[in-house]
Amino acid sequence: VSAFGRMATNNFDKKFNYNRITDAPKPTDTLINDVYIERNQRGIITRISDGKSPLMLGSIPSQETNIQKLRDEFGLSDVAIIKVYTLNRPFERNWSGLAKLVKNNPKKLKAFTYVTTDSGPPAFIDLVKAVYDLEHRDATPHTLAYVHCKAGKGRSAVTVAAYLAHLGNKAGITLTPQEIKQFLVSKRPVVRFNDYHQKGLEQFCEELQKAGSLEALCTEYPEALL
Repeated sequence: VSAFGRMATNNFDKKFNYNRITDAPKPTDTLINDVYIERNQRGIITRISDGKSPLMLGSIPSQETNIQKLRDEFGLSDVAIIKVYTLNRPFERNWSGLAKLVKNNPKKLKAFTYVTTDSGPPAFIDLVKAVYDLEHRDATPHTLAYVHCKAGKGRSAVTVAAYLAHLGNKAGITLTPQEIKQFLVSKRPVVRFNDYHQKGLEQFCEELQKAGSLEALCTEYPEALL
């Protein structure tokens, strides 16, 4: 590895950060299809629970120490499986060290990849697939879902936003793109949507409302599950 490559990887390591997006349900929560959405007196969303394992949004993991940090924070064993949902292009995965990290930990990390260009939104089909994957993340044993791009503020944030739109739909609540974004920023202040991100989220929300459910949307776009 060149000196430049080592420096780049080290920089990724120093900038590694994340935030939890969904919370565990409280005993007093009234769940609708395993979903609870809490608002304050001004109607602003303050908490969302999906009754599943923790959902994290963050920057690209590049080192064993990044994964260990997650394990330590959540009290996970060394053999616990973490699912990593990646919104990077191949050269980013290679350059950062993520590809090597996944390759060296086949029994500890399970990778899902939706190739997306920096500053651009995921393809609509990839959004559908990612939301489906997140919805079914507990179908196989694992303990944590980690969604990321490079900085965890654009591409990956749109993906998590689409998933939150789906949760609202499951609970019979139409969440607007703006209030979803507002909630995400409250959880992870670095989140920034450009016009392309905003349009990508709006398209997903519109298509989801037309279809009626994620299952119906997947039926309309079966290629998303290939």
